[in-house]
Amino acid sequence: TAELPWLPLASGIGVRVLKLDRETGAFSVMIRAEPGGILPRHKHIESAEIYVIKGQGTHPQTGPYKAGDYISESRGALHDEVRFTEETELLMVCNAASVFLAGDGSVQ
Repeated sequence: TAELPWLPLASGIGVRVLKLDRETGAFSVMIRAEPGGILPRHKHIESAEIYVIKGQGTHPQTGPYKAGDYISESRGALHDEVRFTEETELLMVCNAASVFLAGDGSVQ
């Protein structure tokens, strides 16, 4: 895993792709956020599971989180942008693609 590259995802956010199913869109990734990183407004098309490896903060819809927390996202969950105040690492397993949303709700 350590040899896989970090790819840019959003401002101050990198993603390391661990697994990708091109037929279903399901994927497993590591996400690394720098202090000041911003994950844009987004929607989970299907359910997702997130494990917080490092860091802490507050998510606008799900509330406070810290290292060791597990978060289960339901199908269709909508989230406002997430701003990271410290270095954060997450393991995310999604059953389908997620999409970034513009201010008017359209897919970016």
